Amino acid sequence: MFFAPNKAKKPTHVAIYIGDNQFIHSASSKGVSYAKTNNTYWKPKYIGAKRL
Repeated sequence: MFFAPNKAKKPTHVAIYIGDNQFIHSASSKGVSYAKTNNTYWKPKYIGAKRL
């Protein structure tokens, strides 16, 4: 999953979708954590995903 402020074209944050509408990511302030895909902070920053 790729995230960016204001729907920018280039991602500034990356996460891994783990199922059940959740993803895992790492932030310098909180370390590794889980979040929901409908989280009010992350949802508007979501710009896309790619299966690897």
